[in-house]
Amino acid sequence: MTGDATDDETARSDAETPDTGAHTRSSDDQAADSRPQSPSADGDPADSDDRPRAGDGETGSIAGRIGAEAAAGARLRRRDLLRIGAAGATVALAGCWGDGDDGDPSTDDPSGADEHADRDDGLDPDRDRERERGDGIPYADEYGTVVDVVADAGADPTGEESIHDALESAVGDDTLLYFPAGRYLMEDLWTVPQFEHLGIVGADATIVPPQGYFGYLFVLGLPDRTASDLLFEGLDFDFTASDTAPRPVQAQVDDGLLVRDVSVTGLGGTARFDVTAPNGEGVVTGLQMPDGGREPNPVGILVGPANRGRLRFEDCHVEGFQGNGLYASPSNGPVEVVGGLYANNGIASVRVSSPATVRDVTVRCDEAPAEFRNMRGIRLRHGEDVLVENCTV
Repeated sequence: MTGDATDDETARSDAETPDTGAHTRSSDDQAADSRPQSPSADGDPADSDDRPRAGDGETGSIAGRIGAEAAAGARLRRRDLLRIGAAGATVALAGCWGDGDDGDPSTDDPSGADEHADRDDGLDPDRDRERERGDGIPYADEYGTVVDVVADAGADPTGEESIHDALESAVGDDTLLYFPAGRYLMEDLWTVPQFEHLGIVGADATIVPPQGYFGYLFVLGLPDRTASDLLFEGLDFDFTASDTAPRPVQAQVDDGLLVRDVSVTGLGGTARFDVTAPNGEGVVTGLQMPDGGREPNPVGILVGPANRGRLRFEDCHVEGFQGNGLYASPSNGPVEVVGGLYANNGIASVRVSSPATVRDVTVRCDEAPAEFRNMRGIRLRHGEDVLVENCTV
């Protein structure tokens, strides 16, 4: 563990992401207006008012309308799960991020920083994932609209045709997008700037980018929009094609972020998560990124300065990234790291700032590729109130 800043220059900013020409496909197909520009100081893709917004317009032929009371109850249960998790420590963390500059973090006010009702902490964490409707779609009774992206939206499950148009036609507030078994081609960035109660769930579903792609895939929520209650679960990303390392997901949500059992096979880019409301909560559990990354996206998991809520990482596996494994020191909100394996990442495998908690984590530094400089196990970036407990390094 160390507080040195010696190798910060090797931790590259998202601002260095090359413009791949990727774009969000809107219902009006205004591709030229929706291409991401140079990211902001937070590393956020540039936004455009012309981008599609969740809930605008009709969603087309969609199955599974259910009652509003059931959906509202489901939202409360999911927030219960976010609250209790596997660890009870509440921590705060402040800092900055980017290309190694330790200046002041972003001070932009998050959108949607509203108060939430008290939550009942008596939930069995496994109960949500066992809830299924008769047709076998998990969580179907928790959403007003349920979309099988193949049967209802016409997505190609063979990986031959892009699914962007199908996703764009189906997305909306209080909507579950269900991916049945198959391979799904995402040719470029798909952005949902704002939404309320959105689920994206797969069952043996694999997302495949085109060869040579390094840009974003899923961008769910943006700091200057209102996005809340996101479930992102059960998707596998196949990045095994040569010269390919996209960023699988960026989720920036006011409150109610739950990412569970997502995996990346092959060299991957950065996965970013921010809870943008100071009283918001989020959990990322079981994220598997064991095969490392490469330039220009050398960070495994990033928590940026847009994070102002409580964010917890549980039982994740991040290995072989050149510019930090879990890079959480930029956060302006509480972060906990509980369990998991972080191995052979450049600069640091787990990087946090004060006050923070790292508990029951295994860190391994036993292989050092030539381009990796000064690998550390757990890096305590700055501050005086950091708890590292029951960890193996």
